[in-house]
Amino acid sequence: MIDDLLRKFQRESARVPMDWMAIENAAGFVFPQDYKDIIHAFGPGVFSGYLVLWSPDVIAKVVKRRSERTDALLAPNKTFRPNEVGGVIAWASSDAGLTFYWRVGSLDSLTWDLAIRFDDDDEWVYRDLSTVSFLDRVLFDADFGVELQGFPVTSAEQPPSFEAV
Repeated sequence: MIDDLLRKFQRESARVPMDWMAIENAAGFVFPQDYKDIIHAFGPGVFSGYLVLWSPDVIAKVVKRRSERTDALLAPNKTFRPNEVGGVIAWASSDAGLTFYWRVGSLDSLTWDLAIRFDDDDEWVYRDLSTVSFLDRVLFDADFGVELQGFPVTSAEQPPSFEAV
């Protein structure tokens, strides 16, 4: 799937090196494999001037800053706590006030689905998609994500872009 995304962006893999064992030990969880594939291929950055893919270090810091206040803001979800099932982990954001999360339904990150929160209200949208599949659909499928206002679906007039940060 990551190869399809690279082809659509007309680019080669950036081959961004990461010490995943050290990162995951510090974070307290195993990152989804397709997120690792995106980071390896693209690195952290901005997709089509809209979706900011966070680095693993930023994600780990956000997980460590959890609090009861954070749980209240995430209701009906809760902040993920390492080695526990349940909660959400933020992995990206947008300039339109959306935050993108993995919903931790088990300790196996291959089974996590996605949760999207509108920062200015309590509305959540859930998608049973992997991270790569979500990026592919939201950036290239005009019929996907109507409720995710502001996503710049790519077209001949507006080709996809990626800017590393």
